[in-house]
Amino acid sequence: EMALSAGQEVGCPIVGELVLESPLILDEAALQIQVTIGAVDDDGHREVAIYSQPETTRDDDSEATCHGR
Repeated sequence: EMALSAGQEVGCPIVGELVLESPLILDEAALQIQVTIGAVDDDGHREVAIYSQPETTRDDDSEATCHGR
């Protein structure tokens, strides 16, 4: 739903393919979620990616986890 919603915001209302890389576990810990949308390619498609990072580590250099592309 996050990928679909982000796509609709930029005029791409269809998710053609979504590869799940890691589960997004929603528990008691606060997370920062980021959905990125790439530029339009020659076929009119855009890449999308969904990342999370623990809220407590957002100010340091720790890596975000990619959950899907």
